Amino acid sequence: MPIDKALNLMPEVDIEIESPPALEDAPDVEIELEPDGGATVSLEEKDTDFYANLAEVMDDSDLRRVSSDLLALFEADKSSRDDWEKQYSKGMEMLGFTFEERTKPFKGACGVRHPMLTESIIQFQAQAMKELMPSDGPVRTQVLGKETVDKLQRAERVKEFMNYQITTAMPEYTPEFDQLLFYVGYGGSAFKKVYYDSALDRAASPLLLPDDVYIPYNGSSVMSKCERITQRVHMSINAYRKAVVSGMYLDMATEEEQTSFQTSDIQDAIDKISGLAPSGEEEEVSLLEFHVDYDMPGFEDEDGVKLPYIVTVDETSGKVLAVRRNWDEDNELKTRKEYFVHYTLIQGPGAYGLGFLQLIGGLTKAATASLQQLIDAGTLSNLPGGFKAKGARIMNDDVPIQPGEWRDMDAGGQELAGSMLPLPYKEPSQTLFTLLGFTVEAGKRLAAIYPYDVVGGSRHIKRRDFDGKVDVQPVADPNIFSMSQRITLAQTQLQIAQSAPQMHDMHEAFRRVYQAIGVKDIDALLLPQNQDKPKDPAEENSMSLDGMRLKAFAGQQHDAHLVNHLIFLQSPLVQSMPQTVVNLMKHIMEHIRIKAEETVEAELFMQYGTDPEGMVSGLQREAMIALKEAQFYQEAKQMQEQLAGGGQQQEDPLVKLKEQELQINAQREQARAQEAQARLQLDSQKAQEQVRMEQARIDSQENIADQRTDVALQRVNEMRNRLNATQNRQG
Repeated sequence: MPIDKALNLMPEVDIEIESPPALEDAPDVEIELEPDGGATVSLEEKDTDFYANLAEVMDDSDLRRVSSDLLALFEADKSSRDDWEKQYSKGMEMLGFTFEERTKPFKGACGVRHPMLTESIIQFQAQAMKELMPSDGPVRTQVLGKETVDKLQRAERVKEFMNYQITTAMPEYTPEFDQLLFYVGYGGSAFKKVYYDSALDRAASPLLLPDDVYIPYNGSSVMSKCERITQRVHMSINAYRKAVVSGMYLDMATEEEQTSFQTSDIQDAIDKISGLAPSGEEEEVSLLEFHVDYDMPGFEDEDGVKLPYIVTVDETSGKVLAVRRNWDEDNELKTRKEYFVHYTLIQGPGAYGLGFLQLIGGLTKAATASLQQLIDAGTLSNLPGGFKAKGARIMNDDVPIQPGEWRDMDAGGQELAGSMLPLPYKEPSQTLFTLLGFTVEAGKRLAAIYPYDVVGGSRHIKRRDFDGKVDVQPVADPNIFSMSQRITLAQTQLQIAQSAPQMHDMHEAFRRVYQAIGVKDIDALLLPQNQDKPKDPAEENSMSLDGMRLKAFAGQQHDAHLVNHLIFLQSPLVQSMPQTVVNLMKHIMEHIRIKAEETVEAELFMQYGTDPEGMVSGLQREAMIALKEAQFYQEAKQMQEQLAGGGQQQEDPLVKLKEQELQINAQREQARAQEAQARLQLDSQKAQEQVRMEQARIDSQENIADQRTDVALQRVNEMRNRLNATQNRQG
């Protein structure tokens, strides 16, 4: 084969071949050599973020199956509460927030609604708001287990931080919570969703109406027990585009984006009583966020257990926009994270609570009907209508007669009561009015709520204050419903403590009273605790009469104290108070003990100099103190016997004042008892007089009824006689 020699004349050229750039998402390649010379190549895909949107890596067929399953479950949940939604939306009309122009039974008939339902809701809303959202914040803390200084400080930091978050960092929380209480009072259920909002860079807790939260038929009012919770999310187009850009949702095709504003029956009813209506310019998407236990294709659990996920689906197109795991990565049990809080007025038999609509809705409807009938009867009675003679026919005989209307009629050539005949309209029925009062009273008793009004170190919060060791827990006291109860409880505690002060910490008792009435800077009012100081004998004697604890101090004139206390013990008043005698004797023994210790210390110092402890053992020292105590106690006993045998001692002025005070108190108590007895007798007399008057009224009514019966019988007899006479004449 001929070869072109010109090829050899070509100059040599260096050619550099670049390898293709590595793909960032290329799988890791693992090559394992086999003994027979072969090789095994393994492709290992890179791990995705645990909290990533799994919809980005799932097959379209799997996503369609997930969407179909969840939308079918949503329709089942929605249809299971159709009757509840109809009742909820129709009940809005009974609130009386709109003006109704009625044409039946006549034009201009009364359309007012009885305010019993609305009044109950507003009273509950106002009182619950005062109790649950005081001015300093709703969060209180409870230390679990043994209280320590560190735990108490942590509790204070947690309380202040959470109150700051709710009252300051979350300005929408208070008005939305107030609105939540209205819906709780009305229908019995409302929801909040608590989560971290990355757009706001803080915690958020928006209000969710029952219209937007769907619970399965067999669900529970306790959200953690529901296997599935569905939230309808209304989102503007712009907010949706932001969520897509941030990676929260997948992007839908432009033609799939829903730009129509759709409302439910409940929302239509709310708009009606609010006087609002969609303008037609709103553009939003409607998403369904499923918090569900699901066996996700491609991420199945090896044990076949359904795992918790959050799946977001476009309600109209059915496209899955997001699939995320709903448990913590380090949670081996894979427990679902809870975001929803269900507020109920009364726990009902189903998943939703019972509100005043269910409790007194029927009574409100009955009260409204009675009220409208009474007002219509008054209108017809004040503006009567009737017939007047004219020609041969009645004008508009198929139209009801209106108040004040006189209609032409055919009199047949005869005068009809002067050519005018008013219709026999009656005054409003007293029986119907009584029935209305009974209905309203029954509704108020059923809807009654608690009738009391409510008033209202380092401060750096630390991450460890909210660690997994839940020894500080934010709480609201479920056993106390109002400030009146708190004050009553604190006052009762103080009274019990004052009855036995030697067994109680009076400082803490008064502190609790101040806390109950909401006093700030309590430490500025109360003296510092555990800072006792020596007192003179007269002051100690006075304190003993009040049952206060006495304390002796080193360095006091113990002999002077002993003499004063022993003299004071000879008073008849003191001897009639056993607890005071015991308190003083304990105090005297304390003086004797301290005096013995000081005497022994002085003797040892005189004998051994500046270091007596090195010369005398502890047992020897205790023995010397015991001997001195016996000596001083014997001296005190002899002094007491001398005082007791010395005849009538001059009465201490302080004791005399105390006796007078006790006498005055006894007289005051006696006067109060007499006043109470007199008041009781007066009340008894009033009750007897009322019974007598009531009996007289009943007797009078019975007499009137008997007279009416006699008159009626007389008229019947007269009519019978006339009829007999007429028959006799005709015969």
